[in-house]
Amino acid sequence: MKSVYGNAGLPFVAHLLAVFLLPGTLVWPQAGRRQDTIPRFRAESELVLVDLVATDGKGRFVSDIRQDEIEVLEDGKRQKIRLFRLEQGEIPDEQPGEPSPRAARALRDVQKRGQGGYVVFLLDLQTMDLDSAERSKGAIREFLHSGMDPGDLAMLVTIRPAFQVDQPFTRDLEKLETALNQVPYRREEASLEEFAERVDEIFNRFGGDIPPEVPVSYAEMEAQQYLTDLRTRLDLSCRAISALSRYLGSLPGRKRVLYFSRGYAINAYHRVSEIIQRRTDQLHRGLHRPRVATLSKLRIGNMASIYARTLRSAVDQANRNQVSVYSIDPRGLMLVPFQHGTYYDIGDVEAPQEFLATLSEDTGGLLLTNENELVNPIRTAYLDSRSYYLLGYVPDARMEDGKFHRIEVKVKRKGLTLRYRRGYETVAPEKAAQSNLANAFKFPDLYRDFPFRLSIRRDGEQWVVRPLIPEQALTFSDDAGRKRCDLEIFGISFNATGEPLGENFLFAKALEMDFSEPELVSFRQYETFSPSLETAIPEDARNLVVVLRQRRTGMLSAATHRIGGSGALK
Repeated sequence: MKSVYGNAGLPFVAHLLAVFLLPGTLVWPQAGRRQDTIPRFRAESELVLVDLVATDGKGRFVSDIRQDEIEVLEDGKRQKIRLFRLEQGEIPDEQPGEPSPRAARALRDVQKRGQGGYVVFLLDLQTMDLDSAERSKGAIREFLHSGMDPGDLAMLVTIRPAFQVDQPFTRDLEKLETALNQVPYRREEASLEEFAERVDEIFNRFGGDIPPEVPVSYAEMEAQQYLTDLRTRLDLSCRAISALSRYLGSLPGRKRVLYFSRGYAINAYHRVSEIIQRRTDQLHRGLHRPRVATLSKLRIGNMASIYARTLRSAVDQANRNQVSVYSIDPRGLMLVPFQHGTYYDIGDVEAPQEFLATLSEDTGGLLLTNENELVNPIRTAYLDSRSYYLLGYVPDARMEDGKFHRIEVKVKRKGLTLRYRRGYETVAPEKAAQSNLANAFKFPDLYRDFPFRLSIRRDGEQWVVRPLIPEQALTFSDDAGRKRCDLEIFGISFNATGEPLGENFLFAKALEMDFSEPELVSFRQYETFSPSLETAIPEDARNLVVVLRQRRTGMLSAATHRIGGSGALK
């Protein structure tokens, strides 16, 4: 066993946005060997799974579709269906021809799995006002007592704005309701409505004799702050959904996430310009009306494409893990809120729903809006996800090609509405590794691929950090007759506001374990493997997050230690 790199500071983060909010920017040390393929589909397979929901003209699920009535195309090319099952029922008949050994193993794995009763309630409180938050919580309480199957497992997660697993999966509805009641509300909303109201206040401070450039200039500063906040929150929500999907991926069957959110205006940069322009036109009606150049002045570029890429990444991760997102807009019946002369229209109010619609439709879920009784869309989402056809095929294209592959499903019946994921984007191993490592620090509760715990003690000016890893948690692979496991250990300290301290990892270490068969047997005799690292912990640190990665399998696990003042551990 040898250590490849020790505790030297390694380039990590210049700013929180640069690492956790922008994809592909995390830098971590390399161990000199090429990263093995990171699992992207369940069972590391070539098998592509598609959940198909077919409903008739009255919205009822159609349960008698035969396999020979279904056609699946990828990038316009017909695919041979290897797996066909209704509601995770009987093992299906296979089509003629044999898939590759890797795909065959994945096929057998999927056939053995039963339908999982898993539902996740995800409340994105950074998009809600107090009324929306309380209405969402109240509707969930009502559903728990009147509509949820007692055999199902439920999980409660919130973004407020920090990500929080408030209640892991449980069948105990009382425990779930207690966690729901304890969810605090902090006003973090940054909506177009609020932005329009602030713009209205700015213009009201100036009369018609003031040059229009003055209030416009102030309004553009508000626009810049709004767009910056929007990007931060949208990115956090997308990363949270991605990490949650990966966490759910190991569970059997179709997983449903009920996402309570008012959404994000993907085209916000156009909307803010139009709001300012409409208010400018009203203030200087009949006079010289300057055209608002918000986009050029703010130098924000085409942010819609950035938002779309961020959203696409979340959708792809959900699809890779058979997660369907059901978006529930807690605002209820949509009306144009006209207050204090604010100039925005129904398009501004509905703009955030484009985000919700894409997230749901592209993962095979539903967008549920304009419902004042929120328990009704919860029931709709819950019941909709219980019946579906599971289709599987082995594509001709290799999964490492880094392209988006469009999926189309056709059924030889008229009058049916079909819902399924519209495609998948393959992910390069290096990019997947970067994203997963960054998310492990951001959402440590969702990265527990294998067990370990931390032992931390002070030794003079240094702290000694020892991950305690059960021997059986380490996965060794064959490599030219040797047994190998490459373990990487990373640490970052965070301040009280959740920002990483410093521009480097606190520590980063790689261990290459290379054994013969007898040596591995001897190594396995020890119950726990506990490598040691020495580091200094900043005095203003409040949390220490340690992430372990088994590089050959891509498995990640994270643990958090609470730190008191002056580097004292609690």
